[in-house]
Amino acid sequence: MIQSKDFLRVKVEEDLQVGKYKKIITRFPPEPNGFPHIGHAKSIGINFGIAHDYQGHCNLRMDDTNPSTEDTQYVEALKEAVEWLGFAWEGKVRYTSDYFPQLHEYAIALIKMGKAYIDSLDEEEIREYRGTVKEAGKRSKYAKRSVEENLDLFERMKKGEFKDGEHILRAKIDMSASNMKMRDPLLYRIRHATHFRAGDAWSIYPLYDFAHCLSDYIEGVSHSICTLEFENNRDIYNWVLDTLGLSSRPYQHEFARLGINYTVMSKRKLLELVKDGQVKGWDDPRLPTIAGYKRRGYTPESILNFCDQIGISKANSLVDVAQLEFCIRDDLNSKVPRVMAVLDPLKVTITNYEGEEEIDASYYPHDVPKEGYRKLPFSSTLYIERDDFSENPPKGYYRLTPSQSVRLKHAYIISCQEIIKDS
Repeated sequence: MIQSKDFLRVKVEEDLQVGKYKKIITRFPPEPNGFPHIGHAKSIGINFGIAHDYQGHCNLRMDDTNPSTEDTQYVEALKEAVEWLGFAWEGKVRYTSDYFPQLHEYAIALIKMGKAYIDSLDEEEIREYRGTVKEAGKRSKYAKRSVEENLDLFERMKKGEFKDGEHILRAKIDMSASNMKMRDPLLYRIRHATHFRAGDAWSIYPLYDFAHCLSDYIEGVSHSICTLEFENNRDIYNWVLDTLGLSSRPYQHEFARLGINYTVMSKRKLLELVKDGQVKGWDDPRLPTIAGYKRRGYTPESILNFCDQIGISKANSLVDVAQLEFCIRDDLNSKVPRVMAVLDPLKVTITNYEGEEEIDASYYPHDVPKEGYRKLPFSSTLYIERDDFSENPPKGYYRLTPSQSVRLKHAYIISCQEIIKDS
């Protein structure tokens, strides 16, 4: 059942009504370079949720285009997170590396069309030539290379004849574009590193802006849903697919990423904490990773309810961490039996009570329709929390005082007759 009509679902319904797509296919495409955090939980809920609501399916695809940072342990962590949250992906886990041969052919097609060239500027020069927000960029002199020379260099790059950074494949678009992402973006880089799946088969790897849109197209994705940080990348997404003349293509739609106050949501910074030994692994309960929340006692329902409560919008905002804490308390309230514990004990002696008895103490509050209780021992000597008594109470204090009686939970009303202090 569709519970809300956020702008993404409105768009999906519009596309279905006009017959733009016959089936809704989404994807969750994380890079396996760290454990997923609670921000990923929002993306997981959106992509898998929309696919479910409209009888489609969602693919789980690892964006494994950087062999220097990726690892199988992160792949397993991502799979476990999706499953723990209660979702199932369509078919097998997909990998961008599965499409390396096809992506390579698409790159060759752009070169033959004169829409891509091999640039030999170094990283600093590329940054300098790019220009600024107020000033147009300057195209590299290497953009004048012939199609034949570009094809030859690209093939030699593939064979591993050049060092990292010696050459790079760029799209030929517009060095004066207002969207700086469109100023001849980088498509393929040389990277001499062993890929955790492809091994040493490749010496060149596609960059995100080239690989992502084409991987979506290859998989038949209808709606490529990502966070607002990729809004400017949408122009490249469209340019690649349109320039190659690919029909029945996907379109990108952005939503606001999840931000929580007092919470580090950067995988790079989380990785530093793990590598420096500041925390005990990615599943340390102090980290905002899904594995960390799981160890802390959070439930999948509480995290998904939290994501549902904050909604889907187009404007970035910061959510109070108290809202997440409310969601776990609310979820556990109807599920988990509760007992009391005294952390800072204060001895109480009941002078007009003799003997011992057992009192029935319910596991659930009155508003939870569940049965169950435990036997609570009661005698003339017991202990209460030190904060539950005040000799000089402030205004509005409703616990035990020399002049104010209270009822012990599950038991009797007691009054303070005498205060005995240690000498």
